[in-house]
Amino acid sequence: ESVVSFIQENEDISPTFSTFKPYVDKDGNLYVVWLQGVKDKDGNIAQEVFASAFIDDGEGTSWSEGVQLTNSGKVNDEFAYLVKADGSLLIVNNQFEQDLKADNMVSDYKLVATTFANTGSLEAVEVKYEEEYPLPKSDLKVNSVSL
Repeated sequence: ESVVSFIQENEDISPTFSTFKPYVDKDGNLYVVWLQGVKDKDGNIAQEVFASAFIDDGEGTSWSEGVQLTNSGKVNDEFAYLVKADGSLLIVNNQFEQDLKADNMVSDYKLVATTFANTGSLEAVEVKYEEEYPLPKSDLKVNSVSL
């Protein structure tokens, strides 16, 4: 059996139940990490790692909006993760490129380890466009301060 999960050209890129992996921290907070297909501006499909938290905002308990953790432009597959004692998140997964136009040819895949750590917060204090009337994909400059 292959360890590679092929993505088909016209496949629905919504996450599947089998890719969800839950985690409960020492305070009882619930987190879920999953794989989900994404398309870039050229229509190429990748599979990236996402996460969400089940949080109590004081007005009720609900799921946070999913956050895309990786942005590799490749297929990330067969992942495992670990929340370390310092709160950082370590994700280990297979990663490969897949050419949908060449009979699903897959590049050599590799094992990738990525660490995500809370490094603080920023506040946007100024947002500038390079042009007076920006168009989609225009450059954007954001000045921020550390909180």
